Amino acid sequence: MSDFATRLRELRVDADLRQKDLADALGVAQTTIANYEQGARFPDEMNLRRIADHLNVSLDYLLGRTDVNLLAQDVQYPGGYSREDGEQLAPMSSLAREYLELLLAGKREEASQLVHRAVEAGKGVREIYKTVFERTLQEIGLMWMQNRVDVAMEHYFSASTQLIMSQLYPYITGASREKRDAVCLTIAVCGEFHDIGARMVADFMEMDGWKTFFLGNNLCSEDIVRAALDQKPDILALSATMFFNVESIARAIRALRTVDGLDHLVILVGGQPFNQDPELWKKVGADGSADSAEEAVKLAGRLVKEKADLPRALSG
Repeated sequence: MSDFATRLRELRVDADLRQKDLADALGVAQTTIANYEQGARFPDEMNLRRIADHLNVSLDYLLGRTDVNLLAQDVQYPGGYSREDGEQLAPMSSLAREYLELLLAGKREEASQLVHRAVEAGKGVREIYKTVFERTLQEIGLMWMQNRVDVAMEHYFSASTQLIMSQLYPYITGASREKRDAVCLTIAVCGEFHDIGARMVADFMEMDGWKTFFLGNNLCSEDIVRAALDQKPDILALSATMFFNVESIARAIRALRTVDGLDHLVILVGGQPFNQDPELWKKVGADGSADSAEEAVKLAGRLVKEKADLPRALSG
């Protein structure tokens, strides 16, 4: 598959556009397009979307994640199918489908009431997170990538879901669970404004008995190091949903690895870039990656135990 720089140049040439033509259409300098095509710069989320719209391609195709341009084909993808060739997402339950349709219609209050009725009828909060929130967020992300919803709707959907998650928090704190003597810190890194995945990991960790600190989005290396020193977490979970924010994760990890007193820290990473490239967590210097909040809990427990057992194994 092509990388972004190569794919952009191929698409521009195929469209019989000069760099100046594309630059004028996007409202940027010609040198900006040249830098994109040389791999010297990478567009922000807004310009990435505008390039995809102008060239009539999906974001996945533009970024080189797939060689199939969905927008060039007369194909309708029903709910339940992902953008990758042959790869399927789990089918949506009727509850998830109704939740999705309500929010797409702008009916946030009705969506909240739907979820609360399900919880009051006995459906567990953990199950709601997995089968409703996580699954519909995957679907809305797919719809956004295919240009079937715009950025405003994607943001509305995510913000509404995060609000409804907050409304369920009393069910998390009020539930009976075994407390762990362990701390988890979750953060969406510098430049990253999508923090719902980090929030879900924090809530799942809390449901598993961890003490959690969710610090939100757009925290840069210096702030992350300070938070790690202040809270002394056993697990630090860093999140990025956009590929151009992976370097922010790498910078934060490099900074953390040089700080005295954080030798024990286990660093997990997550988000779409790490789901796309299963080896990417190693390249940024993390200890592991998980593709869901539930898997993050399992991995965190295992890695913390392995790190705790290591001194005993060495001394033995």
